[in-house]
Amino acid sequence: SYINQLGTGNLIIRNSTDDKDILIQTDNGSGSITTYMQFDGSDTRILSTKDMRFSDNAKALFGFSNDLEILHNATDSAITNNTGDLYITNKADDKDIIFRSDDGSGGFTTYFKVDGSEVRTEFAKDTRHTDNVKALFGGQNDLEIFHQSSNGNSIIKESGGGILSLQSNGSEISLYDTANNQFLAKFQTGGQAILYNNGVQRFNTSGSGIDVTGSISSGALSVTSDTSSFIRNST
Repeated sequence: SYINQLGTGNLIIRNSTDDKDILIQTDNGSGSITTYMQFDGSDTRILSTKDMRFSDNAKALFGFSNDLEILHNATDSAITNNTGDLYITNKADDKDIIFRSDDGSGGFTTYFKVDGSEVRTEFAKDTRHTDNVKALFGGQNDLEIFHQSSNGNSIIKESGGGILSLQSNGSEISLYDTANNQFLAKFQTGGQAILYNNGVQRFNTSGSGIDVTGSISSGALSVTSDTSSFIRNST
């Protein structure tokens, strides 16, 4: 059966009854009839009660100027915004926006999420900044962390007017040479500051002053004490 408009005007299907609907119905695959689409006059909306399939390269378009597009091209899928900002919003209280992808073993896993209950962004996998791409912190990009491809250097830089501060609630802050598997310096909380040379402890602070292992070489040496000053040659 066909409804075929052969003229030049529009074909209009209309229901003029207040708060009533236009129903598009057909077989449900089990020998009975079901509604596939409902033009709801009371809720003033179109309700699709079954899956809607767009064939490859057929776009779902939104906005009078096709401002938002959703497309699958037989290989890849794309969400494209052609104007303004693109918002992804979850309004459910204390819920998250979760980004998941293949886990490399045939399944999928969460890579990062926007955590609504903890009010933070949480990364579950490593992040990689390619050469010369900076991780920036602060409203004026006050802190920079990046790797330079030209010379192989890695930089932690305070670009603002403040202090670059290393802080720890643990037992110490240490500088370690992984290439040679040895310490460069240790700064113990509530205790010593220790400096090393080629892995050998040479200088450390103590409650009474400083201790030096080895010789002291100086162009000019001035020692001041309230009680006495002396230089002892152990040899």
